[in-house]
Amino acid sequence: MPQPTMDQHQSRHMFRALARANEGAGHDAEALRWYGQFVEFGSQFQQPKMCAGCHTTMGPRDWSFFPDWYAGRKFGELAVKTGEAPRLIATHETVLSATSSLASQLSLAYLYEATGDTRKAQDAWAPLVGRRGQPYR
Repeated sequence: MPQPTMDQHQSRHMFRALARANEGAGHDAEALRWYGQFVEFGSQFQQPKMCAGCHTTMGPRDWSFFPDWYAGRKFGELAVKTGEAPRLIATHETVLSATSSLASQLSLAYLYEATGDTRKAQDAWAPLVGRRGQPYR
């Protein structure tokens, strides 16, 4: 079965399955990679062609869904466990210094939480969930 592209809603099934399978098999680096892809995919939820149908009954309807999302927590936990958290933080901070990437903003929120940096985590979440669940633009 070919892997769906990042902009196809079906890709969530592959990201979820590969992240969980690799985690269960003890392949933490691979699980981290797939959870990272899943977080990136999740950051696109407001794009009409991505999630126009299902999100009226399940899944994220606004950004308030994400602080408790298991996939984001797993991404952060595995980043710490594999020792990749500092590199991932630096990478996403660099991206955010150049663009307004929702994927990097969301990833940083999870990474800061996982590393125990509460202040930076709050600062990372604020642009996403700060105003009635809608991102700042």
